Amino acid sequence: MSDGVWIGGTDSLVEGEWQWVKTGVSINQQEFTHWWPGEPNSSGNLGEDCMDLLHHENYNWNDERCDRQANFLCEKQAATGQQIIG
Repeated sequence: MSDGVWIGGTDSLVEGEWQWVKTGVSINQQEFTHWWPGEPNSSGNLGEDCMDLLHHENYNWNDERCDRQANFLCEKQAATGQQIIG
């Protein structure tokens, strides 16, 4: 099992063009990215097409093979008037 947590990013459609799975919004064009230094690296083109969050590396992003078992984060819509913390 991976020690990362899946967070919903992928470059499975076009290598090197990262996007959020749910919305299709490009991650490459966003102002905020949080890749671990040297990532994404596709690790020798071994199909690292999914994004995980590395808790042991200051919660930075990493590209990882999609067939690795890992925990995942879920997205929940805030109720009207509810403050989002995080």
